[in-house]
Amino acid sequence: MGYIPDSSAQGLRTRKTRLFGLVISFMTNPIYSRVVLAIEERAHELGYDVLLAHTLNVPEREEACIRRFVARQVDGLFIAPVYRPRHRSPRYQELLNRRIPTVLLGHPAPFCSQFVHVETDDLLASYATTQHLLKLGHKRIAFFTGPLMTPWTQERFEGIAARLREAGAGCGR
Repeated sequence: MGYIPDSSAQGLRTRKTRLFGLVISFMTNPIYSRVVLAIEERAHELGYDVLLAHTLNVPEREEACIRRFVARQVDGLFIAPVYRPRHRSPRYQELLNRRIPTVLLGHPAPFCSQFVHVETDDLLASYATTQHLLKLGHKRIAFFTGPLMTPWTQERFEGIAARLREAGAGCGR
């Protein structure tokens, strides 16, 4: 018959939008392309749609993206937080107050440490990567980094430095 249910009307009745918000820095970041695909596939299996927003690593833009998703009454959020050294963020506090299920993608910073998060073991990963490069015979290994103040950059550097020390190679900054 061609009938398509009105999801907005259903949302009013059930108080569920069947929407997840996904906030990442850039879709061109190769780390996020697989993450986005995995989240979207699982959401689809569960009957949810995913709304995507990019922060471009700008804290104010991240806050605007979160605000928009809250206004759309998403049923949950996935956020790769833009790092800032503050200990509080009004937008993240609002998510807690509203009890919006939120999962952080990556290391939690001080302003969002109370949220559930999924992260890589950067120390072990950089250690293993350095070990692999050394086994291939490489002697001069460069480390390209993001902001030095971030915990993940420090962990990655420490993993590289630890493996180089074990190999008897120097590690300069």
